Amino acid sequence: MFINNTLNNNVMKRGLVSIILILILIFSTTAIAAERGEDLDKQPPTTDATSNDLGTDTKTTTTTEETGLANSYQWLYDTITNRTVNDADEAIAIIALLGESSGELGGLVDELKKRESDTHCWPKDGCRVKDTALATLALSLSGQDVTEETKWLKESKISMGNRGEWWIVLKSNVNGTCTTTYNTKTKNFDLQDDIIKQARGQYHINLLDIDPNINRVVTPKISVDCSTMPSVVIALIYKPDTNTFFIQESQSVTNTDLIINNACYPVSRRTNSCDFESTAFATWALLELQTEDNRENLGTTIYLESAVKQGDSIQLALLNRILLKLSNVQGSFLELLAQQQKQQDGSFNNDVYATALSLLGLQGTDKTDNIARAADYLTRRVSKDGSWNRDVRNTAYALLALHGIDLGRREVKALDTTGRREICGNSIDDNQNGIEDCGEQSCSDDQSCKCVNNKHDGDEEGIDCGGNCGNKCAEQPADTGTTGCTLNSDCNSGESCQSGICITNNDNTNVTEPTPEEGSSFWIWLLVILFILLAGFGVFYIKYVKTGKIVLKDLFKKKKKQTFEEYKRMSEFKPAQQRPAMTQNNNQRTAAQPRIIPQRVSKSKEEEELERSLKEAEKLIKGNK
Repeated sequence: MFINNTLNNNVMKRGLVSIILILILIFSTTAIAAERGEDLDKQPPTTDATSNDLGTDTKTTTTTEETGLANSYQWLYDTITNRTVNDADEAIAIIALLGESSGELGGLVDELKKRESDTHCWPKDGCRVKDTALATLALSLSGQDVTEETKWLKESKISMGNRGEWWIVLKSNVNGTCTTTYNTKTKNFDLQDDIIKQARGQYHINLLDIDPNINRVVTPKISVDCSTMPSVVIALIYKPDTNTFFIQESQSVTNTDLIINNACYPVSRRTNSCDFESTAFATWALLELQTEDNRENLGTTIYLESAVKQGDSIQLALLNRILLKLSNVQGSFLELLAQQQKQQDGSFNNDVYATALSLLGLQGTDKTDNIARAADYLTRRVSKDGSWNRDVRNTAYALLALHGIDLGRREVKALDTTGRREICGNSIDDNQNGIEDCGEQSCSDDQSCKCVNNKHDGDEEGIDCGGNCGNKCAEQPADTGTTGCTLNSDCNSGESCQSGICITNNDNTNVTEPTPEEGSSFWIWLLVILFILLAGFGVFYIKYVKTGKIVLKDLFKKKKKQTFEEYKRMSEFKPAQQRPAMTQNNNQRTAAQPRIIPQRVSKSKEEEELERSLKEAEKLIKGNK
């Protein structure tokens, strides 16, 4: 019948489409899996975002557990005693070597002192807060007197200026008057029904109501006397914006002295704007110099807490280290730091420097799992020569982090080098201070040392290459106006170091790499999808192919176009016979021959409906005849 063939054709078409879709899904899934596996295979087992500043391939090793960190301390000592590095790296290297080193550090300490300016800061050609903070800390931990250096740091603080608002909040269940005193000037504020009169706010006093220029003063002190009331709560609050506030202190007293923590540090005394990195390093260094018994308020914590970038692991690490030294660890900042750690390898930003600082910020807290994974990342990243990327800063901070929560301290005696002079370029420690040639400040201007000072100076075509250095510079990409760099941390926030230049990250730059857990889940889902597809194909085969409804070999035969005659024959549609002529003896019509329709054991709804339609059409045709 026509209806049977039509249905079979429809079923066959649907079956063919289903088979094609199944094959597409299988091949697509397989291709994705293959591509993903290929990408994972291409990834080095432990690559680091930081570059090698000496242009040498750095291979990782897992022999650290066997050799300990002795090779790392030795590499660091040998490097800074034979190579010129900047003051900040020299200082942090000394701090790291104080943790565990058999080398003589007297020459290194003397060398750091020689680099100090007459105003007790570093470097000589333009004192910077960070360099001075690290150099002061290195000398102090070595047992040197740093009274003048500490004074320089404390006097370099500036105020936050008009960043945000400072409030004094007064709460009491009785009415009364509070008197504020600032610079011998007093002012009265009446508290009635929990509302402060003579103030801009209903329940707080803006510091500008006390003195319009008070925000320009570094850590000003205000005395508050509410002795006319038997009980009152006095709180000092900083609001950087309308939706955020920080409670510096809150006391249930009748009178107190409030010291406003509005201090920060600039990059140098030449500038007058707050800088987070400079503030963090200066605060950390000064706190390390103090003991718990004589710890003073530096006034910088409010700035650091309000200015820290929530996605910056380096800033969060420095802040948490400072709060740890203040015995004021805050769960919110600690949790933000822990969230920056990569699940895949335990690193922070896939960077040795960032991971080392983060480990320092986590030490001494309850984040034991994060600490263990960060330490494991660092031990896996150490090179065979003991360094991290053959970089002084990376190696020094990694050793500091792996040493533990406390920094190393020991007395370092000065060496007597009277009458001995270092001869540059002969690879001999002529003055017997433990430092050879380029490690001496006096040799920094020697041509042989300029080619290993990690600077682009003299007639060099690049950093320590070209010109009189002899070695050819590697090809560099075209200048894009971005800052030169060797590490990601040399760049500003939102940039990464690529081929020696800082490149602004695109929105999709920081795509999180799949973790091992995510990878295993992917393969589980792949197997589930394949199982579902195979099960569906099995059902399709049993229901249509096995029952004979679809013949697979006929699916690919070329179909002939059906003619109208074939259509009539297949449908077995026959028009009614012509009416017989009327005879005199018979007035009755001759009955039409009945139409014979092959019977099937069972009919589908579509067949029954079409058959009814054909019968109705037949009746209509008969009626029109």
